[in-house]
Amino acid sequence: MKPQACESWDLRSRELPERTYLYHLQPLGVGSAYVESLTGYIARLADAHSVSTGALLSHELLPRIRAASPTPIATTNSTFVYDSQVLNGTGETARNWVQLLQQLTGVGFLDRLTLLPWHQVISQQSLFRRTRVWCPTCYDGWGRSGLPIYEPLLWTIGPVSHCPMHRRALKERCPHCQRTLHPLSARFRSGYCCRCQGWLGDEIASPTINEAAPGVAAAEGVGELLSATSQMTCPPYSGHLKHNLRLCIDELAAGSKSRFCRITGISFDSVSYWLSVSGRIRVDALVSLCAQVGVSPPRLLSAHVSTGTFEVARERVASGDSRKESGRTGSPLHLAVRESVTKPALASLPSYKVTKAALSRALEEAAPVSVRTVARQLGYAYESTVYRRFPDLSRALAIKNARFKERRTEGVGAAFAAALKESPPPTIPEIAHRLGWSVAVLRYRFAISLGTGCDEAPFGA
Repeated sequence: MKPQACESWDLRSRELPERTYLYHLQPLGVGSAYVESLTGYIARLADAHSVSTGALLSHELLPRIRAASPTPIATTNSTFVYDSQVLNGTGETARNWVQLLQQLTGVGFLDRLTLLPWHQVISQQSLFRRTRVWCPTCYDGWGRSGLPIYEPLLWTIGPVSHCPMHRRALKERCPHCQRTLHPLSARFRSGYCCRCQGWLGDEIASPTINEAAPGVAAAEGVGELLSATSQMTCPPYSGHLKHNLRLCIDELAAGSKSRFCRITGISFDSVSYWLSVSGRIRVDALVSLCAQVGVSPPRLLSAHVSTGTFEVARERVASGDSRKESGRTGSPLHLAVRESVTKPALASLPSYKVTKAALSRALEEAAPVSVRTVARQLGYAYESTVYRRFPDLSRALAIKNARFKERRTEGVGAAFAAALKESPPPTIPEIAHRLGWSVAVLRYRFAISLGTGCDEAPFGA
């Protein structure tokens, strides 16, 4: 009988993960428009430890924040509850709280629960609500499905007034006590009123609204921004916004900021600030601008768009029909288009295709045609606009014209050399006539003095 081998034990030591002070609680909704907010994550972290939000803040989080901060930090029962929305923002306060919670929980990338990844391009002005809002249908759906109930970052952002999923206005008063709620407080619980502890869910949704309503469009735009956060490898920098905004001004308004402001309804000071070195754009202005020009907020802020991207919006301005394309009646672009009926300058702006075709034809011409000539023929106010919109074609046209001039000037030296051997030598006007140049051009380009013969004309090509 053969001996049977018994199962052996692996006596090698196993490397255990480092213990964390607080639970390794994973955030919810990362990568979607409904990513969890940092303030909501703190409340859910307290619930996971079976303590109140106030206890976690008072005994664990705020003491550590105060110890690390050079300036005094408010306590939970004073101004902290009124300013807690900044924990979800783009400033140093949000950064400090993210670093602390990552250290205590061992969960990385908690900055995605805030707008910190967009801190170089998004302004803090009017960024967040100072009171809590929610979608009762979302709460009710999560509760009925047995899913975790949490606070999406989307609901904390100021311009968002509707739920993009259920197309209903967000609620801001408790249906039981009729009071407004703080973004984070000692008795905070997701889905419940922090004052009367009443359930905030509602299975009976109010009548749905038009999908093209401004409130829904703003929520969808902000949602695109939040869902793109997890896909970024590095934070967007302000150069993307400035490049795209300049290109938008070129294509919609032929490079004129004033005309662009009239078309979009945005103030001149705002556009000038966005183009400045330290310029950041407000979220409400961002979603409004993107809805008008047909580009998503994350693309406008984090990528260099190509020439022709804003062609659809430009055609709306030229045709005077933005209602058909966008479906958003009463938008600043639509109002400007209706006003532009009495302004032929807006309707006569050359399109991307027309300008490209004109430059292509100029390249095929035997005689040189400058970019300035093409720009003036098409009605552009500035030739620099054509250079910015079509850098490759403009550069090719300039190179072609330069080579044409080089070939033409090559024969000038030979003509003067041959003329010097003639007896008597011809005059400068006679040489100019032979070459097909004017005397003034010869004098300007080749430093020729106007003598009576070639021997009196010092020549330098």
